[in-house]
Amino acid sequence: MCRASCRLHWENRRAGVGRHMSEPRHAVLTVACTGSNLGGPSRTVPKLAEELAKMGTAVTLVTLDLGKRVGHPIAPGPPVTTVFASGLYWPRARVVWSPGFARTLRDVCNVSKPHVLHDNGLWMQSNRDAASVARELAIPLVLSPRGMLSAWALKYKSVKKRLAWVLYQRRCLSIVSAFHATSAAEAADIRACGLEQPIAVIPNAVALPPLWTGQRTKTILFMSRLNPNKGALELVDAWARARVVGWKLLVVGPDENGYANRLRESVIKQGLSNDVVIRDAVGDIEKWDLYGAASVFILPSHSENFGVVIAEALASGTPVITTDATPWRAVESEGCGWCVAPTVSALALAMESAMTTDPVTLAAMGTLGRKLIEREFVWERVGQQMSELYAWLTKGGRPPAFVC
Repeated sequence: MCRASCRLHWENRRAGVGRHMSEPRHAVLTVACTGSNLGGPSRTVPKLAEELAKMGTAVTLVTLDLGKRVGHPIAPGPPVTTVFASGLYWPRARVVWSPGFARTLRDVCNVSKPHVLHDNGLWMQSNRDAASVARELAIPLVLSPRGMLSAWALKYKSVKKRLAWVLYQRRCLSIVSAFHATSAAEAADIRACGLEQPIAVIPNAVALPPLWTGQRTKTILFMSRLNPNKGALELVDAWARARVVGWKLLVVGPDENGYANRLRESVIKQGLSNDVVIRDAVGDIEKWDLYGAASVFILPSHSENFGVVIAEALASGTPVITTDATPWRAVESEGCGWCVAPTVSALALAMESAMTTDPVTLAAMGTLGRKLIEREFVWERVGQQMSELYAWLTKGGRPPAFVC
């Protein structure tokens, strides 16, 4: 689809050309995997499916079963139907082979006759298959890139991505009816790639945990995947500059490509073994305990389309340190944390400031953070807006206010 046809498609939606006379009755959501050791989409996509079902949409989630290497599968409960396609995963090479995904998805769509197909992510075979099935069966396709079109993400393994862009990814993106961005920054990234289809800016959300009633420890918590984008190596270097007696840095998350070993080597080399602890990923129950017990949470990412762990930390009443490469500058404007440049020196200054802030002030900042989540990032609102997007793609007419 050329730019002119993208504009025509949008105008047709606004005018109601080709619209159906009823609300969307069935949506098929696709995501490569919902393993508990994987990133945010493995959790947010099943939760979105549940929320859409509450709004009266019949929902089928199609995903891959990649085995125990990616943790246990996160599947939404009834009335959402989850269909697993077989797949193989080689973690060292980060290669997924899913020869049955297209057939499974096609079968699901032929039976359920969905009004919308909503895919998540880029580059993988399952994403190519989703675009192919949507085109073949003439189903409106919504795509959530999940941060994979940011400048930083495109530079990471850029040679492979440039080749993939020419071979298939550009063609797959031309099939998209509307993009879903979780922040204005991600919408800007989509536009920077020359894509002119409508973009719905709808944030993710988190479930509010019970208020933490335990004691806070002098701990700065990092909890995310251990890979270059999350900035954990820079975090260790910053800790070496900012460390305060009595405080600890706790790094928790699943390893990717031996990155955890690089972190451990850096900790040992800089003599930080007494106050830096590196742990593997934890389950959901322990996760909330770690958020609650920490005095401060930190995510020094180089790029984030949303950053679910930031929202989870704020929901737990824990102040946050993050970078201006994430869409969370509000932590400063709302008084619930620090938002700084993704550099060692800036991170060190922010951590030093946090560790020298009195506990009463930190607790007050945490309260403001929880209020921010309660006000802006609840699942009911996300489900309602996504339902409105699907209805607009089906019926046409005026786009919702969150579509640009």
